Amino acid sequence: MAHKGSHAGYLNCPMCDAEVPISGDEKVGDDVYCPFCSIPLKLKKKKNDELFLEENF
Repeated sequence: MAHKGSHAGYLNCPMCDAEVPISGDEKVGDDVYCPFCSIPLKLKKKKNDELFLEENF
C-alpha cells in the first residue's frame, strides 16, 4: 500500500509483496532493501504523487 503525502509507513515489495517499512527520512530516488527477500529497491513517485518501490538491479 503506497502512502500519499507522508513518506512514513509501508510500501509493498514488487518481488515478494512483503511490507517494506519507510521511515519518512527517505527521498524519492533513494535505495531501500526489502527486509524479507533483500532485493534492492528504489523509491519512486507516480504522477499523482503516490509513492512506490521498483526493483533496482
